[in-house]
Amino acid sequence: LSIPSEYDITDAFLLPTPTKEGYDFLGWKAVADGYDNNGNFPQDDYVAEFKNNFGNVTLTAEFKIKEYTVSFDTNGGTPEIASVTAKHGTLISAPSQTLTKEGYDFTEKWFVDEECTEEFDFSEPIKSDMTIYAGWEIQKFNVIFANADTDDITDVPYGSTIDRPANPEKASTEVDGKITNYRFLGWFSDAGCTKVFDFSTPIKSDTTVYAKWLDYTEDKPLTLYNISYKANTDSEDTFSIGDFAKGEQIILPKVPDDTINHKVFKGFVIDGDTSAKPVVYKAGSVFTVGDKDVMFIVVWDTEKHTVTFNSDGGTEIAPQVIEYNQKATAPSCEKRGFILKGWFTEDGTKFS
Repeated sequence: LSIPSEYDITDAFLLPTPTKEGYDFLGWKAVADGYDNNGNFPQDDYVAEFKNNFGNVTLTAEFKIKEYTVSFDTNGGTPEIASVTAKHGTLISAPSQTLTKEGYDFTEKWFVDEECTEEFDFSEPIKSDMTIYAGWEIQKFNVIFANADTDDITDVPYGSTIDRPANPEKASTEVDGKITNYRFLGWFSDAGCTKVFDFSTPIKSDTTVYAKWLDYTEDKPLTLYNISYKANTDSEDTFSIGDFAKGEQIILPKVPDDTINHKVFKGFVIDGDTSAKPVVYKAGSVFTVGDKDVMFIVVWDTEKHTVTFNSDGGTEIAPQVIEYNQKATAPSCEKRGFILKGWFTEDGTKFS
């Protein structure tokens, strides 16, 4: 520090600001032999500059240790944990609360980054404000396919879905010369096979999915029902989805869009359904076959297009979704100092 060791009454100088790691400088304390020209004895105040002769002076720099806030981010866990205050160079303890988070196990570790790649070391002294993050490991579960020669699925992450496996097969059996054959009907979530398993449902625990079979013999032959569709009620063209047994689950297909008439496939309704709001079966949905043939009618949506507006610095304009062969509505737009001339396409053609 640049402080003169001697000075006289004509000297005037500012005292420097010293630094000390982990401390805030409060000021200089002066212990003087004499008084200043105003009769004041400065020893009870911090001294910033010398303009008068205090006589012999002893200067002592005073510091205050820094305090930091350490916050705990539970990364979606509960309960919330209050932040703590730590003095520079001291240690903090790991929170004692038991953290929980649906679908996750607490790793008992804390991290210095939100991505939880660098573990926080509680044996390291605190030297700044900081946030540390709770580490979690996602839970994993097993899915067992019962009553079928289908591979089980292990380590399914919490909240994930599983793909529907290929339909299994079951070998015929013979007892006393009587052969029994089996036809796979579908997958169910209960052993009694009364509730269809929904493969779009997130897995949140160990799960068993049950295969249901229909047995048939020469004395009890298999009866199949045809499932078909056509583009509209007046169409003479029909398309067969297949022949299926009563109770069999089928996955409804997606029909190609009608690009000629600018129609987009929406789903199916059952021909002859006169209810006020017929059920629309979307592509990929599960349909359980009854005890009769079924004709589906395709439900179409009109092709739609999105019109976006670049206001070039004017007021923001929301996009418009317009059906094919319909017109967009010209929006109003304001820009300070300008008058709107109209709307134009990218090639400069005026849009109307």
